[in-house]
Amino acid sequence: MKKLVTTLLLLCAYAFAEAPSTVAIRNAKIVTVSGPVIAKGTVVVRNGLIEAVGENVQPPSDAWVVDGEGMTVYPGLIDSLSTVGIPGAVPATATAGRGGGRGQTTPTTPTTPATPAVAAAATVERARGPEDRPATTSWLI
Repeated sequence: MKKLVTTLLLLCAYAFAEAPSTVAIRNAKIVTVSGPVIAKGTVVVRNGLIEAVGENVQPPSDAWVVDGEGMTVYPGLIDSLSTVGIPGAVPATATAGRGGGRGQTTPTTPTTPATPAVAAAATVERARGPEDRPATTSWLI
């Protein structure tokens, strides 16, 4: 019973833990806006703002350090396949029909079939976000 209570307390503490305010990405290839590409550098982000970028930048002691070995950091580039912050589509409701609101509506599907390319695209399952790509995550920095 003691172990269960301790585990529950630890999980509660973990749930309320704050995200780090300072993040440092080290050993990454950094593409800058107006300067040369940095082959192995560090980017320090504090409170959502870029604080330092360069080859000889040392991460602050309070920073959460991410090893960027083999990764590339671009300015302002956010995971374009992420669905974070994007609300889901609102289901369409029938507004016209002969059923008087009793579930019978006029079909809204076209009577002529779509072109093969459009029909094929409609059958492809769309990406749901980072959960479709193992070992990746969305970062909003």
